[in-house]
Amino acid sequence: MGGDKDLIDGKERERPSDELIRALASHVHTLAGQIGQRNLYLPGSLSRAERYISSTLMSFGYTVGRQTYQVDGVEFVNLFVEIKGARQGD
Repeated sequence: MGGDKDLIDGKERERPSDELIRALASHVHTLAGQIGQRNLYLPGSLSRAERYISSTLMSFGYTVGRQTYQVDGVEFVNLFVEIKGARQGD
């Protein structure tokens, strides 16, 4: 984290680092700007977004699971990762 503090929702919180802000902006630019709309009528964009998100999560070391379903003959995919807690039962 950046170490600086901001007042958010009436509480003092640590400001995200510039690196994190740049990374998030890059992901938003890729998904919203380059890939664009993703819906039932744009299955190619859905596939590109799925590949981008999956490869990004894998680059962080996660194993990415896929849950598929169909709507009007178009396959949709939910992606998921497991983040284990520090203690048993988490």
